Amino acid sequence: MDALVYGELVAWDPVKKQRAWQVRHDKPSNGGILSTAGDLVFQGTWDGTFAAYDANNGTPLWQYQSDSAILAGPISYELDGEQYIAVAQGSGGTVMLTVGDELKRNKVNQNKLLVFKRGEFNQTRSNALTQTAQDSTLATILALGHKAETNPEIIKKGQTLYGQNCASCHGISAKSNHIIPDLRYMSEQTHIDFSGIVLGGAYAHKGMIGYFETLSLEDSEAIHAFLDDKQQRLPEMLEMSFLQKIEYWFVYWTARLGEKYPDLLNATRDLMM
Repeated sequence: MDALVYGELVAWDPVKKQRAWQVRHDKPSNGGILSTAGDLVFQGTWDGTFAAYDANNGTPLWQYQSDSAILAGPISYELDGEQYIAVAQGSGGTVMLTVGDELKRNKVNQNKLLVFKRGEFNQTRSNALTQTAQDSTLATILALGHKAETNPEIIKKGQTLYGQNCASCHGISAKSNHIIPDLRYMSEQTHIDFSGIVLGGAYAHKGMIGYFETLSLEDSEAIHAFLDDKQQRLPEMLEMSFLQKIEYWFVYWTARLGEKYPDLLNATRDLMM
């Protein structure tokens, strides 16, 4: 998926009906665009980079490294004869919520308003100077404190129900981002309270409504079984085996070749996905 899912900032020439230039981003969820009369194009990215590009050719001219995603569209305004660029910072959106990380990291979604003053845009600062302290170490994997359901049919049912009801917020395959809790890392108390949260709405004050109208207790227990299974598999993900590495790079380079040769990508789609 790394080779298939990415983002681009594209400048389009409407006369020639082709790309004038493009900037490739590692992930697809990136910010809105501001273009100015001074031939600058501003955009934020999923990793907190806020950059200014030359509108004529896409050359990076300046960037600022923040500590959370910058997805909003920037604005330009004048105050007392001076120009400012402002942009809201904070992770979110469908792509960032659903396409999560293989393993959870100790990140915090920092929400803030960034404002830059005209006249300082030629000062590209190093990450070390601009990066607010942000812990990106791996989160602690918690052992289950209860007996997990092992019936594969129940786990499979839970996987389906999770995909239908939970994945759009908590991530596809229970791989969450650092925005909404990763359910593979639940505390034992959360495991105990699981049905009360999912059905009863115990966390409604945090935005997690109760699903008592659409899910049964049996459904909730099946979802819980699926998440237990995911949690128990986390230690296996800390280090890929030799065969897993071979598989990963085979899929990666096949996907990259598929960009240029769509027939190859279509022929191997089942393998890619």
